[in-house]
Amino acid sequence: MSRKEKVSYEEKVKACEDYLNNTTSVFAIAQSLSVNQRTVFDWINKYRDIGKESLITSNKNKTYTKEFKEQVVIEYLNDEGSLDF
Repeated sequence: MSRKEKVSYEEKVKACEDYLNNTTSVFAIAQSLSVNQRTVFDWINKYRDIGKESLITSNKNKTYTKEFKEQVVIEYLNDEGSLDF
């Protein structure tokens, strides 16, 4: 099953560039695109750290093996990780 983006790649790039050029605020971007401010900050950080290509999203959900999922849960329960990446 495929996913549909709420915000297009072009809108994300424009939002990041507007913010980094001091044209608009994170609050204004979040309101205009109907997303939360944390999402906008995540886009900006990705854009700044990796580039605009990092804002391209896949239209398919990721799949993980059972073994990988079990390992992640074990690491989390042992305080070796967190829910945030």
